[in-house]
Amino acid sequence: MKSLYLSVVLFLSVVFSANAQSPEMFNYQAIVRNTSGTVVANQAVGVRVSILQGSIIGPAVFVETHSPVSNNYGLINLQIGTGTNVGPQLNTIDWSTDSYFVRIEIDPAGGTAYSLTSSSQLISVPYALHAKTVEFVDDADADPTNEYNTGATLTGTNLDITDDGGTQTVDLSSLVNDADANPTNEIQTISKAGSVISLSLGGGAVTDDVNDADANPTNELQTISKVGNTISLSLGGGSITDAVNDADADPINEIQTISKVGSTVTLSLGGGTFTDAVDDADPNPTNEIQTISKVGSTVTLSLGGGSFTDAVNDADANATNEIQTISKVGNTISLSLGGGSITDAVDDADADATNEIQTLTLVGSDLSISGGNTITLGGGTDSQVLSIVGSDLSISNGNTVTIPGGTDSQTLSIVGSDISISNGNTITIPGSTDNQTLSLVGTNLTISTGNTVDLVSLQDGVTDPDADPNNEIQTLSIVGADLTISGSNTVTLPLQTHFVGEHFGGGIIVWVDSSGQHGLICAYANLAGTYLFDSPGDGNDPAVYATSLFDGDANTTALVGVGPGAFPAAEAAAAYNGGGFNDWYLPSIFELELLLHNNFVLRQYALYQTGAVYFWSSTEQNGTNGYRATNATGLAPTTTTGSQITSSNLVRPVRQF
Repeated sequence: MKSLYLSVVLFLSVVFSANAQSPEMFNYQAIVRNTSGTVVANQAVGVRVSILQGSIIGPAVFVETHSPVSNNYGLINLQIGTGTNVGPQLNTIDWSTDSYFVRIEIDPAGGTAYSLTSSSQLISVPYALHAKTVEFVDDADADPTNEYNTGATLTGTNLDITDDGGTQTVDLSSLVNDADANPTNEIQTISKAGSVISLSLGGGAVTDDVNDADANPTNELQTISKVGNTISLSLGGGSITDAVNDADADPINEIQTISKVGSTVTLSLGGGTFTDAVDDADPNPTNEIQTISKVGSTVTLSLGGGSFTDAVNDADANATNEIQTISKVGNTISLSLGGGSITDAVDDADADATNEIQTLTLVGSDLSISGGNTITLGGGTDSQVLSIVGSDLSISNGNTVTIPGGTDSQTLSIVGSDISISNGNTITIPGSTDNQTLSLVGTNLTISTGNTVDLVSLQDGVTDPDADPNNEIQTLSIVGADLTISGSNTVTLPLQTHFVGEHFGGGIIVWVDSSGQHGLICAYANLAGTYLFDSPGDGNDPAVYATSLFDGDANTTALVGVGPGAFPAAEAAAAYNGGGFNDWYLPSIFELELLLHNNFVLRQYALYQTGAVYFWSSTEQNGTNGYRATNATGLAPTTTTGSQITSSNLVRPVRQF
């Protein structure tokens, strides 16, 4: 059942006479909507009204129930004080002593299964009832012309109010909430409870024996059914036999199936057969699927489709756009299929006669290049070095030759006494078999043939590329808090300190020592699931291995060392690697208390959880009731008996730094 709520709650004023008893009631209107905001229209609802003293949770000093019917707009109208009273009367409330609140509860089914819908403070209207306490008290000015009203009458929409000063008339036509101010044609609501249909505003009631919308028993909904060939209509509507088992009882338009065996096509239900000589879907022999083939230049279509000669062996039968091949023999470049030929006088890639590849030859001590230039290599027994800069070819003895058209890059290499150029030409330098050695003495570089070069200009005492002694590479070293640079300068650095609550080392710091350098870190979360402390029945006494109240690391190491599966909680904590660290362990009872008492530091990572939730520590002791494992919940560490050591509890790893 959807819950309901009230909206647009209105408190209306009370009119009363000085000579008459004040009416012990006041009006209340509300629109009932469901949780989707849709009004609950034309529905009887159960309402319980309570007047609470002092606050919305104060004691009820008045309770009554109503059974209004909402209108088309979900509006209900109540006169609080006229319902079925289940407690003290409304006239027993002393409105002057305290503040009061009205609580509305509704049962949308019209019963008494009420649920709270609205609570609000009574501001002013009911307090008009308090006026009765001064009805017969003299006023302060003893003026009889300004006393309470002596009479009030309503004529049409005119309200006549009479007192000692005369009669005043008030036009109330603007308060008539319809377009024509005619009280005989007001909007009414209709409701139905069981078979009784009621019209609001004293419109009477009728009994609807037929439980439908139009009270006409001759047009009720019926259901149709079929069993075998018999079709029946409910509510005594009769039955007929449908000899043909289909929707229209017409035996001449039944669904048939078509089948084909070989070339014989058959229609079911005696529909006859015919022979389909053409084995396809449309019995048309003139539109059969054909295949095309080509042998040589002859193209043939199957099923007698004929053939033609395709003299051009390509895909588009166009003889003018065929693929051709290009070839070169010597300086002649030819295009296939009669495409002609041209002579390439320059046998290279760029058709530039001024940058051709040159060849080197050596005859005696004469070095010649194919362009016709020759140099004599004096004293050619010493190993020489060739270099090329732009188009200049130089040998280490100082001779240089300019190579015409030397823009083509060539690479020189020397293997033994052979000098090779990258185009494949090689020359052998006679007398180049002597090996030369280099040596450095001080700043003098000497070659074994006796030539020496003084390198003093390259030396400034510091081996670096820029000869600047002020920007040399240095090394740093640190010992304790002392940072030393290789130039012997030392700076003492302030040591880094840590604080409780700092996110550090894969978790949150829950304790630091006086130096701020060392402390205890708690993992961000419990390990998934719960764990036994001691595997039952293995005969291992945990108190033998883990008795320290303070050193959980030592406890965990001892427990894990017994072997796999012996102490699951300790093994799980030791296997944790949060933050990339592998030195986590199961906390001792003292360390676990530190975590618990720092729940305010851990905040959303706190250990505390609602209910009896326990966290294992690694501390064990041998008590009179058997072996005990220390655990904790909330802020109260406790111990468990030997039988509870094999129960499953939570694990939160810690590590030191």
